[in-house]
Amino acid sequence: QNDKKSLRVGLAREKGIITSAYLGLCFKSSINPIFAYYLLHVYDLSKVFYWFGGGLRSTMKFDDVKVIPFIVPPMSEQKDIVVFLEKETVKIDKIIEKINAQVKQLKELRKTLINDVVTGQIKVLKE
Repeated sequence: QNDKKSLRVGLAREKGIITSAYLGLCFKSSINPIFAYYLLHVYDLSKVFYWFGGGLRSTMKFDDVKVIPFIVPPMSEQKDIVVFLEKETVKIDKIIEKINAQVKQLKELRKTLINDVVTGQIKVLKE
């Protein structure tokens, strides 16, 4: 989408078929595909791709991708970056899970409080 909110990059970890609405990239053996995903994801978050593409859905073509700078450190460094990001992402995901659980508990508490006040189980007094 061209809404400046949607993300446009994904990583396919399984083989399959995609529609022509997507641009599939395969990388040379000198590029770790997961590293490439993270790099393209940063470009996506930075909205670099909004400068490219055309048509109703702003579809990119391979010629658009060819002009995007692609930083390729040595393979060992790419692997180190991937390992670090994967480890840190797991930590962040666990934090997000805990926060979401707390939000859910607070919403339930709010609902219970409103119910108890409205039904008179909790008296509201003026000071």
